[in-house]
Amino acid sequence: MQRFGGALNLNIHFHSLMIDGVFVREGDGMEFLKVGPPTEHKLQRVVDRTVKRITEMMKGHGLAVGWTGEPEVEESEPPTLFDWIQGASVREWVTMGTSMRPVPVVGRTREAGLMREPPPLVARQSGFNVHAGVRIRGSDREGLEKLCRYALRPAFSQERLERLEDGRISYRFRHARPDGSTHVVLTPLELLEKLAALVPPPRAHLMVYHGVLAPNSRHRKSVVPVPPDKPPPHGHAPAAEPGKPGRRRGRKRLDWANLLKRTLGIDVLFCPRCHGRMKVIACIEELAVIRRILGARGLPLEGPKASPARPPPGQQGFEFDQEGDEVA
Repeated sequence: MQRFGGALNLNIHFHSLMIDGVFVREGDGMEFLKVGPPTEHKLQRVVDRTVKRITEMMKGHGLAVGWTGEPEVEESEPPTLFDWIQGASVREWVTMGTSMRPVPVVGRTREAGLMREPPPLVARQSGFNVHAGVRIRGSDREGLEKLCRYALRPAFSQERLERLEDGRISYRFRHARPDGSTHVVLTPLELLEKLAALVPPPRAHLMVYHGVLAPNSRHRKSVVPVPPDKPPPHGHAPAAEPGKPGRRRGRKRLDWANLLKRTLGIDVLFCPRCHGRMKVIACIEELAVIRRILGARGLPLEGPKASPARPPPGQQGFEFDQEGDEVA
């Protein structure tokens, strides 16, 4: 579940990775039955059913939502400051300051985007939409990883933040909008307001597994393939003694090269000369041999010295008076 849009606005939506079929129990096993791609008629039925259920849920909470999208509060508590912040963020407005107003954007025109064709396999109704136009083959592991990274991306990108000469903050969109806008300009206080609206409520689950792939599903072991055991580096593993259980296999973890590639984007096994893949041919652990190799390569023999940790704020001469609101 994502709570953000491309303009630092509150836009709650779901990214769902689903298999293109169903599992049917056949005896002691499970058989996978593939289904065809969705049609626009079926997607429209999903949107209609979703709008109906959400409308009924909101009515149960004292909110009546009409087709115009304007809610009418019925016997509900007065909105808090955080409610105003979230409401303004949904409309891409700001409320901190003198009054609620739209967020200024750069590059917007009235003529741009008027002739834009709708993407395929998209159904809409009353502000709700379902998009089912992305498909990844089971053998495309790299494409699946990119799709998962897109669904798990953070709320904003620091590379697209820029401080202007007048002190305001400019945030560049990933792609230009249909109306031609490319940036949104905020004051530092308005930026904090935008980020505060994106914080999820306490104990809210933003990633949920469902169906046979859920952790507590009793059919998960029948549909999820078990990775083969990796052979030990030196010979075979010793057999368990009679009457004693064998060692329990731990969780399969990624090696250090894949961890660096996924977390920092550094492919340490890529050869800059032949553009091929390198492999580990030896693991040197003797300190004397390591020092001779580093010395022959002209590399430093000692690691960089770590800077001392910064002392706590209370030891730097800053004191805060809670009663008088003074800082010394």
